[in-house]
Amino acid sequence: MQIEDSYPLAPIQHGMLVHSLSAPQSGVYIQQLVAVLREALDVGAFQRAWDQILRRHAVLRTSFSGTERSRPSNSCIGMSNFV
Repeated sequence: MQIEDSYPLAPIQHGMLVHSLSAPQSGVYIQQLVAVLREALDVGAFQRAWDQILRRHAVLRTSFSGTERSRPSNSCIGMSNFV
């Protein structure tokens, strides 16, 4: 996996990560949305739209890494991982 950038967690992120790792089944920081589409989905247009969003907003390609270490970090995954 290509990492585009890496940086330390903000204090609030670190706290959220610690809570999530200590109670992984709690789901306290997980939000999900389910929608029912009333018309057919144009899958190609949907994929292109998400591609543009991911290119424009790196935060949507960011994940925690090094969670087993005392100093975990944010890692921004490069776009080449999404094609």
